Amino acid sequence: MLIHLKSAYGISCFSCSSRNLTHSPCHDPFHPANVTYIQHCKVGKERHIGQFPANFCIKVKGRSDKTNEELVIRTCSIENMDNQCGTFKFDGETLAGCILTCSADGCNNSSRLKLSLPILLILPIIWFLC
Repeated sequence: MLIHLKSAYGISCFSCSSRNLTHSPCHDPFHPANVTYIQHCKVGKERHIGQFPANFCIKVKGRSDKTNEELVIRTCSIENMDNQCGTFKFDGETLAGCILTCSADGCNNSSRLKLSLPILLILPIIWFLC
């Protein structure tokens, strides 16, 4: 029953964005008292009208290839983006960094959202091969 209620209402996540410390509480070390906490997140869905309950919290941390600025985003998502690091596109901009996904309320703060040891061990190999 609890699982059905959570999926009907959505996960609760921290929500902020910052480019080169424009909103320093969003960066690490994270300051949750100075950041918005959205209960029962709802987000848009591609090719759909309306807002839908989110299932995941995410943290995006990357550095722009073009400007070398650091970007940090904490928000909620319908999609599980797994935990992945490398080069990726975000809002049309190429970033080098990590996308971290979790599925517990408030889990996209810096103290509880960490890469697992196996991922950290594999990253240098993937980086070398690319």
